[in-house]
Amino acid sequence: LGAAELLLASDPSARAQVRSLLAKAAELAKGGPFDVLFVERLATLAIGSGEPELAERVARPVFERLSTRRRLRLILAEALLSRGQDGDALSALAPLLGPSSSSGAPAAGADAKKPTPGDAEALLLGARAQLLLNDTLEAQRLTRQAQAIATTVSERVAAQLLLAQVFLKLQEVASARRTLEPLLRQGGVPQDLSLSVQLLWAQTLIAARPPQNEEARVVLESVIARAPDHVEARLLLGRL
Repeated sequence: LGAAELLLASDPSARAQVRSLLAKAAELAKGGPFDVLFVERLATLAIGSGEPELAERVARPVFERLSTRRRLRLILAEALLSRGQDGDALSALAPLLGPSSSSGAPAAGADAKKPTPGDAEALLLGARAQLLLNDTLEAQRLTRQAQAIATTVSERVAAQLLLAQVFLKLQEVASARRTLEPLLRQGGVPQDLSLSVQLLWAQTLIAARPPQNEEARVVLESVIARAPDHVEARLLLGRL
């Protein structure tokens, strides 16, 4: 796992090699002693290398034994989201998100859960799931809550990216631009999120009226140069 972590951190384009290392690690784990920390590391790396099926396969059996373990719940929810199983992801996240109304308004009364700084990651995952379900109001509410309590650069950047996605879904291109532009100007965007920033910027340029396709093409070619196996970037470039 150490070799896979170093490889993924130093070269995002080396996902095929990382996947090979993770497959070997998963095989070794079957015959070894039970180690929840190992499973969490393995599943997290599997998600990062584009193997959410592997992440779910190794995380779910352990989660069924240790359902109170918060970190494992978040990892499983992210794996489900990456596989497009947004309803299952929301079910996994429910104990961390607390009650909400179908209208997107926060739940009222004594049972309403007030977010604390440790909840930002769960809120962002919940917002992603709601966006996949086309509930833009609830996605925006959860993202705003996450923004208010975010304690890390990664959480703040992820929240801005989600807001930009909500605006694009609502065809509010100007709002999406205003949300993304600070991320493009400022340094310090985590490496694992910088490609997502560029990809969303390209989508925003394409959604503009009139479309800024040439500028989007340059951005997408830059993404592919850094991550040759980035499927979404290649699909967008192909459409252009």
